[in-house]
Amino acid sequence: MRESAAPSTGGAPRKVCIGFLGFVDSLFSILVFAPLVVGYWRGCWQLMDQFLLPNNKQLSVATSLAMGVISGLLFCLLQRQLDVLFDHSRRPSLHLLASRLYTCVYCVCCVNHWRGVWAAWDLYTGISWQSGATSFGIGLTTLALTRGLKNILAPPFIVVTDHPTGYFHVPTLFSAQKDQCGYFLLDSVFTVVVTGSLVVFVWRGSWIFLDAKLFPEQPVYSAWGSMVLGMTVTLLVFMAQLVMIPCLRNIKRGLLKILVEDAYHTICFVGDVNVWRGVWMLLNIYLLPGLPVVSNLLTSVAGLVVLMCCYTSNTILVRGAVMDGAGDGSKSIVFPTHYLRFLHKKRAECSSRPDLWVRPEGVRPPLIISAPLEACLANKANGVCDGRGFGDRHSFVDGFGDGYSSTYNESEDKNPRPNSTFLSPGATPTTAFILRASLNDPSHSDSATQDATHKISDSHQTETVL
Repeated sequence: MRESAAPSTGGAPRKVCIGFLGFVDSLFSILVFAPLVVGYWRGCWQLMDQFLLPNNKQLSVATSLAMGVISGLLFCLLQRQLDVLFDHSRRPSLHLLASRLYTCVYCVCCVNHWRGVWAAWDLYTGISWQSGATSFGIGLTTLALTRGLKNILAPPFIVVTDHPTGYFHVPTLFSAQKDQCGYFLLDSVFTVVVTGSLVVFVWRGSWIFLDAKLFPEQPVYSAWGSMVLGMTVTLLVFMAQLVMIPCLRNIKRGLLKILVEDAYHTICFVGDVNVWRGVWMLLNIYLLPGLPVVSNLLTSVAGLVVLMCCYTSNTILVRGAVMDGAGDGSKSIVFPTHYLRFLHKKRAECSSRPDLWVRPEGVRPPLIISAPLEACLANKANGVCDGRGFGDRHSFVDGFGDGYSSTYNESEDKNPRPNSTFLSPGATPTTAFILRASLNDPSHSDSATQDATHKISDSHQTETVL
């Protein structure tokens, strides 16, 4: 009876819970995180317009562009050194301070990169709809040809948690290995300078086109029109995932898959840019219009502080790039909006570990620790007890630090790891359950432990009985 109860822990109730959390995550991303991110960008951008060399437009644009490009390259090239220097496992307090300072500085640098590229177009080509259509066409076509079109997406389609693992990670478009210095340098330059700037081309072109065509003489109608259009398209593409995911699940690679993903992401972008434009313009219209400096400071500071408190301040950053069609199946079109699901997963992992330490008062049954001998002698941070925390299949740093594919489907794992750090990856969940049962029930401790011992001994593991 005890053994048959173990597999039921991952059944229908868990799927319903995860599905409900996914629905709430989508609402959080659309209604909470996206407006906060837009508020930060709006405030920081317009403060730069007001205070960064306002009397010399050309020098102001060149300063923003240089600041953004140079800092982006430095953060990309130094990501490994930052990871080592501010390692969370060894220096948690230093990591906390450095990581939040990193986010604050990088946010300003990202805004300046975008402002420099955007304002350069405005300065030398004007702000007509023809100029907007030109920059949009160049950016979208080049991104599609270089398989970087997916990078035009922004919140509400992306939520990046501030988890310490991979906090300073900046993905490059071609995923060059950091050990290959020359190739990694070229990949970093192409990611930051070319792909990053082309994304600005697309956003600037569509924004300028909307300014010229959507109620150009009536800013209030234009703002609300963008807001309604953006929210409608965003909700529709979120619901469309229920159809898109099953359709692409069995398609591994190929040109058709990339074309379908590019078309889908382009439709998503229509909702994205309209949501951003709507929120931006509505803040300009209704939030202290007579005090622009105070209004900009309020939205930038409040956006950053609230997102930090929500553990999602990295959502503000635009860093690195991912390649179209890189993920198998439907992984590339799944929006990485994991927030409550991320917290739920963390809580489940924390609550699942202490079971082996619980035992009835006055009873001390033998505790079996099973681990490969070479693992015990090699790189074990905690000796035989390997507390991985976020190790295999738990990383939220693929893609945008969050990755586009940060979910882990346990059913797809050919060799699932039991819910215990005291057992090897080859041990079965049934064996782990027997050990927990023997520790929690003294009447079954002897027989259950002996059965578990015999099962583990067949897996060629080193056993230690305490």
